[in-house]
Amino acid sequence: MKVGVLLPSAVDLGLLRRAQRLSRIIAGIEDADGTSWSVAIGVPEDSEEGWRAIERELRGVEPSAIVRHLKWETVPVENARRMFAKLSPSLDLSGIEDVVVPRDWGWNFQDCDVQIVFADPGLGAVLPLVPTLFYCPDLAVRIVPKIAAKSIDDEYWTRQTDAFRIWRQAGVATADPFTIEDIVGFAGVRREKVSLFPKLLDTGIAQPSDPVGNRSQALAWLIQSAAISDVENAAKGLRTYISEGGGLEPLLVIDAVRTKGADASLFYEEGLPKSVADFLYGLPSETVGSERELIRLLRRTSAIWSSRLAGGEGEAPSLATEIGIPFVGANYGANREPLQSEIIPSVLYELNNPLAIADALHEIEKRIDTPAVGTRPQDLTSKRAEIRALLERLLDPHGGVEGRVPVGIWSELGPGARWANEGVSRVVGFLIEGAAAGRKYTFHILVPHGMGETVREDLRQLSAVEDRDWVVWEPPAPAHGEALSELADFANRNVPVEAWIVTFPHFSGSLHLTKPKATLYPDALPYDFPLGWNEENAWGRTVVGRSGDAPPQTSWPRALR
Repeated sequence: MKVGVLLPSAVDLGLLRRAQRLSRIIAGIEDADGTSWSVAIGVPEDSEEGWRAIERELRGVEPSAIVRHLKWETVPVENARRMFAKLSPSLDLSGIEDVVVPRDWGWNFQDCDVQIVFADPGLGAVLPLVPTLFYCPDLAVRIVPKIAAKSIDDEYWTRQTDAFRIWRQAGVATADPFTIEDIVGFAGVRREKVSLFPKLLDTGIAQPSDPVGNRSQALAWLIQSAAISDVENAAKGLRTYISEGGGLEPLLVIDAVRTKGADASLFYEEGLPKSVADFLYGLPSETVGSERELIRLLRRTSAIWSSRLAGGEGEAPSLATEIGIPFVGANYGANREPLQSEIIPSVLYELNNPLAIADALHEIEKRIDTPAVGTRPQDLTSKRAEIRALLERLLDPHGGVEGRVPVGIWSELGPGARWANEGVSRVVGFLIEGAAAGRKYTFHILVPHGMGETVREDLRQLSAVEDRDWVVWEPPAPAHGEALSELADFANRNVPVEAWIVTFPHFSGSLHLTKPKATLYPDALPYDFPLGWNEENAWGRTVVGRSGDAPPQTSWPRALR
């Protein structure tokens, strides 16, 4: 399987970091015969020097990645129909005058089995020449329209409308649950066509392991454009903080990939009042053009500040948790989610309020000496399974792997529980091995975080092929302590099955599953020895009762067993 990863016309360091991780995940996927997947990354860049720098960054993380020049070319719809005769007959281009196609002066990425396009509504209607998944980090333009357009009459809105028309016919994925609502409500994509993409920013890339030593008093202020970073309000809040004796020393961190190497003088070109631009230009600044440069810089600072107003997939707080230093930023969903583990000190402030910003900076200054340890990168195994399932579903939306019926198996056994050679798990093994001979089903086994490798090791002893006859799904560590509820949410969003088989004896969390389900009883144990099982958990009385449904049956006629 060859996967094309196509970057938008405007690339920044954040998108580059995502592309690095995605290429590493894809290149680690193997087919049943041991053949590794390959990835071809399209990078648009004006200068050859800039393109070569990005190529080095991408291949430095995944040497097997093919990096190609990419030009997004706009062509009239009628010309596109003549140029690409194999367009899907179901593709509806009515009302669209121009489409955008990827050019690489070779195959034009049509040698790829499937494409992941980093979605940019401002690009217009990207023509899906092969099965295409649009990866949408956010739709911040809904909240901050001036990041894309100067007025209601701007041509951007036409391009965005055309882009959304294509999205509705293809598939869209995002790693940010809050963005799903925007994709459905703002872009008009049907909910069943929106998938939750695995988080790319928590996988980590090998970073220097040397001790940080004494950090400076620097406050690393991560800035993107003046509009999305709310620079005017942020500057007012920072001025107030400094005038009130604040001790942290602001350091502007400027994305050299986005600005193409420009320094803080760029703020004079972004429509800011001159007094604000003068203030920003007078602050110390550093430009960073790679993740290694960024991490090395941040490790020497005392806190990270992102004044971003919306979107971003929680990139800045994720960086802070990865490194293990305090974070301060605006209070919205994508920022809150990475901080819920509370492993680092953090302060979130009210949007569009300079005084709240000043108060937050004072508060984070008080917490910079609080001990914190950075997080370890997430394991890539489950992310590879998620990416594989997404792309195989895109290629064969009706049948799953090789046209088989996908069936889920739900298990609530947590870390430390015995799996190998246990009663219920042996029945699961018999089921998978027997069905493998018939080649009609693929079983997707969902287990809590921490159990994935235990279950895989056991199932690999079967006469059944991993990723064809069975797949193990394991979610990230629960963020809220509500493991079963989050396990079911993960299943509903990510695991592509037609129905579920729920394993006895623990299945209260399965009541949150939205697909049909049946419970697998290996024997009559719950009937003949009821005192051994907690009725609330075994029969789900609490969950069902709260929903207002009929009370659960707690005694089962023998004829039904």
